[in-house]
Amino acid sequence: MRTKKVFGFFTAAVMAVASLPILSVGAADSTVLLGDVYHVGVITGHDSAMVSRYLNVDSTMFTEEQLKLADINEDGVVDQTDADLIHEKEVFCIGEFAKFGGITIDAPYAALVYTAYENAGAPLNIVKKDIPPRVNEEGEILKVGDDIYVNGEFIDPVKEPERYQALYVNMSWSPDSGEISELDYNLIDVNADGVVNIDDAEILLYSYSYVMLGENLYQSEGRYDLYKGTDFFPGMRDLV
Repeated sequence: MRTKKVFGFFTAAVMAVASLPILSVGAADSTVLLGDVYHVGVITGHDSAMVSRYLNVDSTMFTEEQLKLADINEDGVVDQTDADLIHEKEVFCIGEFAKFGGITIDAPYAALVYTAYENAGAPLNIVKKDIPPRVNEEGEILKVGDDIYVNGEFIDPVKEPERYQALYVNMSWSPDSGEISELDYNLIDVNADGVVNIDDAEILLYSYSYVMLGENLYQSEGRYDLYKGTDFFPGMRDLV
């Protein structure tokens, strides 16, 4: 039931994105999507998390361009209404590293691996890649092991090699490649401070466990960044 609700939300989100306003910014007059605060090409949970951090933690964190993008209802001010609207229209939620429709154990693992490479002096390159196919394909796309399913239909790598390869590459990640996509990096920067580190890994692990117990991913109503400092993280209330 939870999975159906998640995918129902995803489908609605994709339809909503098609009707979103766009904004021309910069000398090159490049067109960007309102609500896509980090400008990766799609609205994600990282965008709503950033607005929450802006409102609750650091009111100086946004550039002028980001303030324009965060003002999704174009009323001249970035406030809770914008955070709520961006969260409503996000395609990938915060922590949705595996693109399964919600947070999975892959997210804290990825944050731990990224942090390990960083601490070892061999940081992964953050690169732009095509947005994963769940945004572009209609319906549900799942990756289970090496198998890919679209709307429950198995994509045979022998019969449809090109389609399978396109789906698989965009839905897979390995630190052996030496890189991580900008989108994936954002989705594991769950406290929206711009840096993936051990705090994000810890928060993601707690959050994943919390969700597995049937609880809400977010610790406070209307706040979309995951953060330390609540009863969700006992003994760490002084940290944000």
